[in-house]
Amino acid sequence: MLYCRMLFLLLCLSSSMQAWADDLEIYFGTSNEQVKYDPNVLFIMDTSGSMGAYDNTNESRMLRVQNALKETLRSVTNVNAGLMRFSDYGGPILYPVRPIDDTVSPELITPLSLIHI
Repeated sequence: MLYCRMLFLLLCLSSSMQAWADDLEIYFGTSNEQVKYDPNVLFIMDTSGSMGAYDNTNESRMLRVQNALKETLRSVTNVNAGLMRFSDYGGPILYPVRPIDDTVSPELITPLSLIHI
């Protein structure tokens, strides 16, 4: 009887160990194949009414966010980037996530000045 219990316990332990998968090779790139993935970044711009506030500065919150986004997009490489608008009731994706260095069709560009608060 003791032998059966030990065998059952060993079987349970060995089968549960198979369920503990280690996915660290995905994050650290320790697999045998050399594959490069660019991270996906979706910038979500707040376009709610509060973005019109000036917060004791000479620039609105919206203008400060637009300037920060422009500066970031000029300096970043090797990422896939997209832009989404968020307001009080959600918002659309203005530019889908794609490689940052891809050429952009003019009809896909929504000037930041046209995003109303």
